[in-house]
Order: sequence, then C-alpha cells, then structure tokens
Amino acid sequence: MEGWQRGLTEFQSISKLNGWRSPRLGISVHLEDERLQIRYPDGRPFMEAWESIQRADKEAECAERLAAKLRALGVDPDKP
Repeated sequence: MEGWQRGLTEFQSISKLNGWRSPRLGISVHLEDERLQIRYPDGRPFMEAWESIQRADKEAECAERLAAKLRALGVDPDKP
C-alpha cells in the first residue's frame, strides 16, 4: 500500500504508512489485520462505509416505527 502527502510544490511518497499521522489534520493511518484503519486525532476509528449504511438503515427503521406509533395516536408526523 502506498501513501502520498502534499508538499509545497508536489506530492511526496510516505515511506512508512503504518502509524503515519497527518501533520495538518492529525488523523493517523494504521494497518490492522491487513485492513486499512484511519483514526481521528483522539484515536477513535473512522466509521467504515458499510457501518454508516447499516446505521442509516437502522435509524430509518426506527423513525418509521415512531411515525407509525404517532399515526396510531392520531398525530400526523409529517405535519410541522
């Protein structure tokens, strides 16, 4: 795996990507179990794409359940 960092006039190769930290953003790159892991400056991992899709699906299901309960109570959840 290769990484590149923007220099003043051109991109520069990052010689050791595992453990590299962005000087500007503070995020870090780690290779864990042959998977790329990007972490916030405080060490929390970025959410992977499939995780965010899964979370959005769960939140949509929850919102629909709550809307159905409101409708059962005679409240239109779509009215402001």
